[in-house]
Amino acid sequence: AGLFAAWYQYRPTTIQGMVLKYSILLAFGGGAYTMLFRTIIPFMTHHGEIVLPFALANGISASFCYAALERNYGLDFMAGKVNAAPKQSNVLTRFLSSLGFANVPIGGPAVGVLAAGTCFAFWPSMIKLCWPEELQNSVLGADGNLSWLGDVYLAILLPVGLPIGFCAGMGIHYLLVETLTGAGKEPWPQRAGLLLFAILIISVVYFQYCSTSVNDMYWEFRLDPKKGKEYSHNVKTGENREGVRAANDSCLFRGTIYALSHMDMGGFYTYLFNRVDPNDGVEEEALPYSWEDTSENKLEAKMVRHHMAFGLLIDRLLRLKFLQLEANRRNIHPVDSMPGVEKVTSSANNRHGVKLSRLLSDAEAAIVIERKHRRGLMDINAKRKEMADLRDKMIKYGISTSPEPISGKPLLSELHSSRLQEEKAIDAVLRNTSILEERMRNELNYQVADQILHENRQLRQKEARYELLRKLGEGMLVVSTAAAVLGGVAFYTK
Repeated sequence: AGLFAAWYQYRPTTIQGMVLKYSILLAFGGGAYTMLFRTIIPFMTHHGEIVLPFALANGISASFCYAALERNYGLDFMAGKVNAAPKQSNVLTRFLSSLGFANVPIGGPAVGVLAAGTCFAFWPSMIKLCWPEELQNSVLGADGNLSWLGDVYLAILLPVGLPIGFCAGMGIHYLLVETLTGAGKEPWPQRAGLLLFAILIISVVYFQYCSTSVNDMYWEFRLDPKKGKEYSHNVKTGENREGVRAANDSCLFRGTIYALSHMDMGGFYTYLFNRVDPNDGVEEEALPYSWEDTSENKLEAKMVRHHMAFGLLIDRLLRLKFLQLEANRRNIHPVDSMPGVEKVTSSANNRHGVKLSRLLSDAEAAIVIERKHRRGLMDINAKRKEMADLRDKMIKYGISTSPEPISGKPLLSELHSSRLQEEKAIDAVLRNTSILEERMRNELNYQVADQILHENRQLRQKEARYELLRKLGEGMLVVSTAAAVLGGVAFYTK
């Protein structure tokens, strides 16, 4: 607003000046338009609760600064009348007069700069007051440490904070100067009072209707196993919505919070000037492999992306099982020719780096192993041995090519950040067989038969024999090659 106000106030009288003015508009207007309508306005219209504590802190700081400046220098001087300054500011008056300034915008830029340099002192108390506990924990961590926020702001105060404060103050100055100095028919207290009341009403409406509930951090992207349609699921409230709009917005919300909680200007400057990645050597967040003991009502927002990746993997396994059951019911062979099978298997290959059909078969075998152990038909040592063999075979034969990036939906980038791929995806399924079994029973009305384990054992024995034959073949090839080399050497040395 300040830059636009300065541009608007510049009224050239020559052709060169007009060309310069509109060249500046073209140069900066395009970038400002893109930033406003693609980043700033969408964020502001959805996340007023994030802005609220900073807006209050800025308002408090600006109010104190304005009151102090007006008390010491007077309203007319703040409005830009240099000669109206009190006697104690003769030095400032002479300095401005020497530069040829008789009527300059003083109050707005001065308040803007001073507020920009002091507002961060009010941020901690305003954040504690305005943000719910869950949002504070997501952004600040469980300890609620706010020291990094001031450090970050001080690091960008000179290059970013003060110029923005100056420009914002310039814009506000031109908007309010006539109202405050009484220009016009109505006396200034009446006009200023109406304006203040209107601003308060607009602010209340904005923060009431343009804010996002904390529960909106918990939407995730899911797949309907029977219909094959994508939908949004809220792990905190249990609500489902058609389409992925809610999940996508939630992903962007969590991404904003993640960015706020990982700002490190020291690391930024280190990378910028020394080309050293500040994340080198930083321990990655531990992945929760087991979701059986995790209550969805107690799930932290930062873990939703991992929960979403796991839920999608289970959804795809159920989707493939549903298609297999449908293919058997319709007598369609091979099962891979069933419409929809290729889509769900390829998405699992790309996202998780696993062969979905193999993972499903082995997961069903793991379900039978766990069930036999619960019924006392298999002791713990036998169970551990067979599960270890099953896991080894799953990793050896169940991992596909490396996962490939998926484009088209912004939320899928968050799925990649969960790192639930290859061995980790296999472990996640093996540690949550009870969840898979329960969903098969409740959603597909399907009970895994004990025969599945027998068939899986035969497959693993076949693979073991194949592996043994392959190693014997490789050994024989090495021996025959060595014998041929030795025979050739002996022949030529005679």
